[in-house]
Amino acid sequence: MKTYDNIRLLSKNGGGGIRTHGALADTLVFKTRALNHSTTPPNGLFSFKHLSSIAKGFTTRIKRSSLCKIYFFCTIIKGYHQSFRDMNHKERFSQIIFYLLISKKLLISLIFLLFPFNAIALENKRLNSIKLDYWQTICSSPKNYKHTWIEQPKKYSIKRLSNIAENFRSGYAFSTGEKLIIRDTANKKYYEYLDGSYYPLERSIVCPKAIHEDYVIETSSNKIKACKLNDIDNCKSITIKENTYPYVITSHNDSVLAITNYGDALIFKANEWCRMSLNNEIFMCDKDAKTLEKGRGIQFYSAVDYFGTKLIGHFPTGRLYEFDGNVLKPSNISPPEFNKNSKHYEAQSMAIYCGDLFVGYWPYGEIYRLDSKTNEWSRFVRLFSHPSKNRTPLFGEPVPYSKRLFILKNVLKKFTNFRSSENEDISLAFLGQRVSALVPYNDSLYAITSNLRAWGNNVNPKEFDFLNESQINEYGAIYKIYSEGCNTVKSKID
Repeated sequence: MKTYDNIRLLSKNGGGGIRTHGALADTLVFKTRALNHSTTPPNGLFSFKHLSSIAKGFTTRIKRSSLCKIYFFCTIIKGYHQSFRDMNHKERFSQIIFYLLISKKLLISLIFLLFPFNAIALENKRLNSIKLDYWQTICSSPKNYKHTWIEQPKKYSIKRLSNIAENFRSGYAFSTGEKLIIRDTANKKYYEYLDGSYYPLERSIVCPKAIHEDYVIETSSNKIKACKLNDIDNCKSITIKENTYPYVITSHNDSVLAITNYGDALIFKANEWCRMSLNNEIFMCDKDAKTLEKGRGIQFYSAVDYFGTKLIGHFPTGRLYEFDGNVLKPSNISPPEFNKNSKHYEAQSMAIYCGDLFVGYWPYGEIYRLDSKTNEWSRFVRLFSHPSKNRTPLFGEPVPYSKRLFILKNVLKKFTNFRSSENEDISLAFLGQRVSALVPYNDSLYAITSNLRAWGNNVNPKEFDFLNESQINEYGAIYKIYSEGCNTVKSKID
């Protein structure tokens, strides 16, 4: 597996970025000059001045059709051949010397004349596209959008944008298609990112719903429902445990798949729901399966359509599963670093950008990239600089700072009045590092980081005396990934 060792940090807060270097093909530039059409040059057959003009003239003519090129070339050669015969040996020798001195320029011109380099360049820059189809924790991709990219060498850059607010650390992002929305999950605030600035919104923004053909998938306190778009009261539902909810809703072919935070997998097909049973890592419809009353210890957070294969991110192994419309099982399309024995890894966000697959990972804030041309995985970038740059877990601390939080909480009795949400006490994984969203929007891919659960005003960051201000500000950071020729646009609807 390749690793991008040549990614370098240029600055922290928008003054520069992380840049992946790779050479692009040089742009061909042609200089033009008027061409003397006389077949007999005034200063001799192969004078340096005249042949230089001829060479430059060839480059002007290469934009014409092939027949014009050949006819023009043959006419000049015929005229020069006749003049050359009328010279004596001394004159011929002197003109041949001049010819050799400028032959390189003529040779280049003739190569461009005879070989269709423009056509080759156009072929190498073929425009590709794929339907935008992803899910990340709570939001679907916007409907009727596609991602396009030019087939050319990719040169990715990564720029860290300015921080939204001092207490913005539990970040999330989604696209409505027309807008890029940043969500502060702890303080329940919404911002629109536009032209490099953040604009606070007065009301909450609902992210795109999960829609499959003519059904919309919705949830209540103990049910998941598939309702007709044109008849919202016409719903098919299935019961789930009270106060559980789906982390993934996606579809493939004629089926919808929903998986709750308990690992309860449900499939909607042929106008009815079926609960899936789990056997040897494979989920299949089982008419006799019962509602899960206890979590399986596995979760799925993200989904994406990767050229016809529906991939779903798994916890705790970090592997990708695939759903074929009937069966959910481990996929061969996974970073080789993650396997069935991996622990504490979560493929939380996924997106297609420039034709490549990007996957955001917990608990070290990493992004892995699958190159669609070479089919090779690499660790594209890590968005946190601590606790160790190369993601080396400390003994007894598989999630960043979990051991130190245990000491603070249970030995030093800190955070006794702090609750990360209405129902949960602070978790020892609170400072785990998430790439909570990867959102293709316009010409870029946006990545946003977060801690685990909600980090609001009810906890003082100074309590984490082992982190400095710069390290704390890496939670809730927003990054802009860019490569030329890639864009997310609205699809044309017939």
